[in-house]
Amino acid sequence: MQKIKRFFLGPPAFIAALMLLCLHFILENRLSAPWQDPLWECLALAALPLCHHCYETFKRRQGLRRFDPRLLALAAAAIMLCRQDLMTSAVLCLICGFNEHLNNVLRRFLTRDLLKFQQDGPKSYQYSDRELKLQNLNPQLTAATAVAAFCAFAWDAVPESAAAVLVSVNTGLFGMITACAFMSAMSALVDRGVWVRSRAALEHLGESTVFITDKNGTLTDGKCEVTDVIALKGVTEDEVAQLAASAELACKNRIGAALIREAVRRGLKPLRADNPRFFRHRGCYVMIEGTDYQCGNDAFLRQSGKNTLGRISDIAQSLRAKGKTVIFLADGARVIGIIALKSTVRPRMRDLVEIMRDSGHEIALLSADAHLTVKSLGAQAGIMQTSCDMSAEQKSVAVAAYAHDRGKGVMVLTHDIETADVSGVACAFKNMGPQLCSHAAVVSLRDDPAQLALGYLQARRALRAARLSCIAWAAAQIFLAAVSFFGLVSPLGASLSCLLCGTAAVICGISASGAGVSVPLRQDTRTEPGF
Repeated sequence: MQKIKRFFLGPPAFIAALMLLCLHFILENRLSAPWQDPLWECLALAALPLCHHCYETFKRRQGLRRFDPRLLALAAAAIMLCRQDLMTSAVLCLICGFNEHLNNVLRRFLTRDLLKFQQDGPKSYQYSDRELKLQNLNPQLTAATAVAAFCAFAWDAVPESAAAVLVSVNTGLFGMITACAFMSAMSALVDRGVWVRSRAALEHLGESTVFITDKNGTLTDGKCEVTDVIALKGVTEDEVAQLAASAELACKNRIGAALIREAVRRGLKPLRADNPRFFRHRGCYVMIEGTDYQCGNDAFLRQSGKNTLGRISDIAQSLRAKGKTVIFLADGARVIGIIALKSTVRPRMRDLVEIMRDSGHEIALLSADAHLTVKSLGAQAGIMQTSCDMSAEQKSVAVAAYAHDRGKGVMVLTHDIETADVSGVACAFKNMGPQLCSHAAVVSLRDDPAQLALGYLQARRALRAARLSCIAWAAAQIFLAAVSFFGLVSPLGASLSCLLCGTAAVICGISASGAGVSVPLRQDTRTEPGF
C-alpha cells in the first residue's frame, strides 16, 4: 500500500504524466483524429499529487488561514479544464508539479549543506527572521493573486486571463530564495574557516551594529609570560616566584600556568599547597607550610584588608601603563611581592577592529583588569571605548543591556559561556574549547580574527543578495501578472515564464551570496606589541 501511495503521490506520478503527454503528442501527429485517453490520464496523474499536497497542508494548518499557493495552479488548471482545453490544463498541472519538484531539490540542497553542521543538531534548521516574515507574507500575496484573477475575469470575461494571472505568481519561492542564499553563504564560510550555527545567526551577524570583546584569550592570544618579579619586605625574587607558583598550582588557569613556567625557568620546585580557594578573575587563598597566602589583584587584596597604596601602588601603576597585568602576593599581614605578566594581542586583531569600525559598528572592550592595562591593550588593537575591573557577572549584565537596546545586532567575542548565552551573536575561536564553541553562534576554525571579519562581510553580502533576488523576483511577478491581467500572455506562457524567472532568481541568489569576499588588511609596517 505504501509503494502504491508513493507512486501516485510522488515523483513517479510526475514522470509518468510527462511520458503520457509525450505519447499524446506522438499519437496526435500520427493519427488523423486526436487521441484523448493519454491526455486524461496525464491530467489525473499530474493533479493527484498536487491535490494531496494541498489536502495535507489544509489538514496541518487547520483551515485556510494559511492559503496554499499551489491551489492557484490547480484553480487555473480547473478553469482550462472547464474550457475543454485538456492540453493546457495538463501542462499547467505538470508545470506546477515541476515547480514542486524544484522546491524539493532546493530543500535537498539545504539538507545536504546542513550535514556540515551536524554537531549543532536542530539549531542549524533555525529560520531567520527574514524567512519567517516572507513565509507569513505568503497567504496575503496568494489571496491578492486570487483577487487579481477575479478582477481580470470581470474586466473582459475571458477565463484564460484569470488562469494566466493565477499561474503568473509563485509566492512560495520568496522564502526559498532567502534560505538558499543564506545556506550558500554558510557553506562558503565553512570552506574558508568560519563556522556559522544557523541561518538566523548569519542574518544577525550581517545586521550587527555593536562589536564587543573581552581581553583574556580573545583580544589577546590566551598566553602570557612573566616579565617582572619584584620582592618586598625582606624576601627574594625566587621566593616570590616559588610561593606564587605554589599558590596558583592548585588553580589551573592562564596566569597560574605562566607563574609555574617562570618557577621552572628559575629552577624552583613548587611547595605543597593546602586548602586552596579560588575566586574567578580575582585571586586565590592557600596555605603553604602553615602560613596563609593570598595571590591576586589589588581589589582582591583590599577585600582581605591588605593595603597596596604608597610605593607599591606606584610600582603597579608604572607596570600597568606598559600594558602588563599585575599580581600581588601577600602573607597573613603584608604584601611581599609583585609579579607582572605580559599578554600579547592576537595577530590581525587590529584588522578585525578596523573593518568593524569602517562598517559603522560601535566597539567596546570589557575586562577584569585594571584601567591602565586595559587601556594600553585596547590602544594596541585600536579600541578606545574600554571598561575595566568588571567581574564575569558584570560583563554578562553589560552585554545583556547592549542586546536589549540593540536587539540581536550585538556581536560579542568572548571566552565566557555566560556572556555568550546572553549576547546576540556570540563569536569564539576554536582553541577556546568545545564547550564554549558549542555555545557560540560563529566560530573561527583557524583562530584568526580576520576570519571573523570575513564572516561578517560574507553575511552582509548574503543579506544583500537575498534582498536583491527577492526584489527582482517580485518585479518579475508583478510584470507577468500585469501582462496576464490584460490578456497579453497565455496561461502556458505565464506559467513557463514564472518558472524560468523563479529558477533564475534562486540561482542568482545562490551564486551572489556564495561568492568569496576578501578581507582588507593593513599595509603599514608599524611595530606594535602583538603585531
